[in-house]
Amino acid sequence: PAFQLAAFQATADLVFVAPEELTPVVLNQICDDLDPKLLHDVGPTEAAIFRTPEGTAFIDVLAKQTQAQAPSKNSKDYDTYKWEQELRDQLAQKKGTTKKLTADEQAKVNAQLAKEAEIRGNVTTVVAKLRRGIGMVTGLVTGPPTEAADWFTVTTARLFEVINAGAGLILGDAAVLAYLECAQKTSSRLGPMRSFVGVAALRAAGLTTLPVAMQEEPLGDLITRVLYRLRFLGEQRPLDAVTLSYCLPLAFLVLEQGGVGKSQEEEAQEQIILAAEFLSFHAETCGEPRLARKEVLSVLVASLQAYQQHFRLFKDCFSDICRNVAPNATEAETDVVVKATIVPEASVREVALQAISAEFELSGKDFYDEIFLATHDDVEENVELAREIWVENELKTSPESADTIIKYLTSHDIQLRRAAARSLAALVQEHSNISDSIISRLQDTYREDAKPR
Repeated sequence: PAFQLAAFQATADLVFVAPEELTPVVLNQICDDLDPKLLHDVGPTEAAIFRTPEGTAFIDVLAKQTQAQAPSKNSKDYDTYKWEQELRDQLAQKKGTTKKLTADEQAKVNAQLAKEAEIRGNVTTVVAKLRRGIGMVTGLVTGPPTEAADWFTVTTARLFEVINAGAGLILGDAAVLAYLECAQKTSSRLGPMRSFVGVAALRAAGLTTLPVAMQEEPLGDLITRVLYRLRFLGEQRPLDAVTLSYCLPLAFLVLEQGGVGKSQEEEAQEQIILAAEFLSFHAETCGEPRLARKEVLSVLVASLQAYQQHFRLFKDCFSDICRNVAPNATEAETDVVVKATIVPEASVREVALQAISAEFELSGKDFYDEIFLATHDDVEENVELAREIWVENELKTSPESADTIIKYLTSHDIQLRRAAARSLAALVQEHSNISDSIISRLQDTYREDAKPR
């Protein structure tokens, strides 16, 4: 409606006029409206009920045969299914079925109508919130020039999340088109590639409800083509933070999936290398705290574990990005690196410890269970690094430290269990007053685990 469109445009005008005061307010509203949790209870059946007119039951509780299941989320067949359902309803109305219902049958129908009315009301509320959030994002993209770095990363991430959560079932292509429209805020250096970055990311995420014209190019070829262009641009000169944030989901998906749309190992590895090199060229850009740096670090840690054949490439990339993240790292970002010190792969633990030793200050807490465990690692080099970190950051234990260490004794990683055992012994030695309670807890755990299952 024109009134809503005017409201969305006015929102962008307000952000332009008073950015410091109103950008956080608008951003919070967008994040609230584009919450993927809103779609947790909205599946194909709920979407079909939402589209069914009030007073008409989508599910025929009196039917002798089981109601056909609606297609799955993001399915191409949903519109066809809905059309067939509507056609059946129209034919039934033309036949003028006038069967008189018994009291029991009427009660069942009424109960179903009431149930579907409640579902329809809930979905209507979700649709209204999603449309408002999408409208505000579109207003910011198409409205007067604002500081995009203040809102772009968070809003595009939210859009991507609700699209993957199945927003298309109840919104059609509204969320997808808004996400693709966000490309307008990216650098002109992308040229014609602007729109393809978003399309590639959405297709890599498994979305099949894009317009047919956007799905003609084979997925693997599209991904490789876009990655080559992004890598080339990054090597010339790093992209700005806004443009980088729009490109990151594609790089993440390629690394998380081990390549996309390529069955040949060599071609999949090519995509992995391109994504890693693209990230490495933007290590300095990652000094921007408004980027999704926690996700960047998490993906790189997982890649260090998964792609041992490219270990040097990912190690250098991880170290460079840590160097730029560390000066203004949040606690969540620091925790990603700290948790990498207790992964099963010794080489990855070493890389994480080296990064912490060289770049990070662990001032958030007095005790980090991961670092204490690392001081009892199987690998002596890791032990030395962890002890240096422990001393440099003036970390210390307390009797309560045993409560966090003891849980690692049940880890699936045998190295971590050994480190936990040595750490627990060291704690008991340092705080002798906890020895009786620790022994009692270990005995209780053993008795419980020894029970027949």
